[in-house]
Amino acid sequence: MHAIARHSIVNLITFGLSRVIGLVLVGLIVAEYGLAVFGLLMLVRTLMPGTLFAIFDFGLPDIVARATARDLASGKRQEALRTALAAMLLQAGIGFLLAVPLVVAPTFVAQVLLAMDAQQSAMLAAAIVAHGIALPLLFAAGVAYGSLRGQERFKNLSITDVGSTLAYGLVSLVLIHYHASALYIAYAFLGSHVLRSLQMLWAASRGLRPFSWRDVRPDFPLLFAERAYLRAVVGRRVGGRLAGQLPRLVIAHILGAAAVGLFEAIQRLPLFLRSMISMINSVVMPVVVRMSAKGDKDQLAQLAIDGPRLLLALASLISLPVICLAKPLLHVWLGAEVEPYWPWFSALCALPLFSATAGFWNAMGRAELAFLRKSSVISIWRAAITIVVALPLLTVMGVEAVWLGLLCSMLYATPAVLRLNARRYGIPVMRLVEPVFTVFGASLPAAAVGTAIVTLVDIDDWPRLLAGFAAVSAVQALMLTLFIVRPAERRSLLRLGRG
Repeated sequence: MHAIARHSIVNLITFGLSRVIGLVLVGLIVAEYGLAVFGLLMLVRTLMPGTLFAIFDFGLPDIVARATARDLASGKRQEALRTALAAMLLQAGIGFLLAVPLVVAPTFVAQVLLAMDAQQSAMLAAAIVAHGIALPLLFAAGVAYGSLRGQERFKNLSITDVGSTLAYGLVSLVLIHYHASALYIAYAFLGSHVLRSLQMLWAASRGLRPFSWRDVRPDFPLLFAERAYLRAVVGRRVGGRLAGQLPRLVIAHILGAAAVGLFEAIQRLPLFLRSMISMINSVVMPVVVRMSAKGDKDQLAQLAIDGPRLLLALASLISLPVICLAKPLLHVWLGAEVEPYWPWFSALCALPLFSATAGFWNAMGRAELAFLRKSSVISIWRAAITIVVALPLLTVMGVEAVWLGLLCSMLYATPAVLRLNARRYGIPVMRLVEPVFTVFGASLPAAAVGTAIVTLVDIDDWPRLLAGFAAVSAVQALMLTLFIVRPAERRSLLRLGRG
């Protein structure tokens, strides 16, 4: 638990900084170029490995993370290196195959896949070609990311993420200041990911040293020995990515780029909150693999009880101020055009709270094949529910139909994951739900403060908004400290902070 807390604090500080920079840039891009152009930029990002194209990585980063953690715990450094090299070559090959249509027929990709008209596709065709050229490198770097997770080198991941985001942010600020074409914003984003990929490849190779050059060869049999785990991961990967990324393309084909811009702008902050929780959960699986290899069953059982409670408390500390101040936040951040959608925005920001506990248990279960198979089915059903609910209502409700589909899919997935974990650990479902009610009860005073601030204070600028955030966060932190975090855990966190 101490290792997870240490890595989580590093992740929250560094990844949180980079994500905040991204949120600020969203507001600036929308103000400078409008929702329609922002929507076009988000459509181009669909061609990145971290978005819809992630279904083509076949879960290899997760497989490498698991294999690396297991091999290093067993002292098999050479096997970890060879497995990672084999996965990198496969990923680079997949990236090359996907790059061919992007480089050869960018206009076709823009019009058929991304639903751009002739003028829009002409403007962004060069950016699509550039994405195609970079795809082999970006896919290979995904394996490096998995290797670094398996090595528990989360500080390296944080440094690369913050460095690339700062570079993207500075370049974008200059481009916005001089009113440059939005095409250069797309280039800046791609360039930051190329820089990040190179840094991760270098850090992953350093982490597996010392090795002789005779060891630097891929071992495909070692990688294919994980094929059972691979099949389980692929289903979960496909379901999760389709649920998260397919709505963007459906909206583009039916409602156009401006609707994509509205959808993505509203989604940015909920995705930020979910990514913060995911960053914490990303440190769980390697630690669980290491504990399992050492036979630490008592520690695993304790982690399964304490981890979700602390994660939910931390998620509420971040999410609650956003939920309470949703309306003024949208007004100040994205403008009056987006402000009427604040109820949906508030509901989407509450989703990470409902899924935080299930997400922690999912992260623990990724080390086990049987659990992955069952959770893959849940992911696929989640994607199906989103599409089935949203598609018939899209022309009537607009983008709100997609948000409704996302809410319905999470209402299905969260109880399903809780029941799955209850059977897996032999713990009653109510024992798993108990932290949710406990943290929600402790959050009522902070929610009351946030409601009073919105009712009594006219918030129309960043200083007042940030002051409101600080007030709600301070009350929530006090309540969590008094009623949720145990004394021993407080002392442990203080030691980590001083360290």
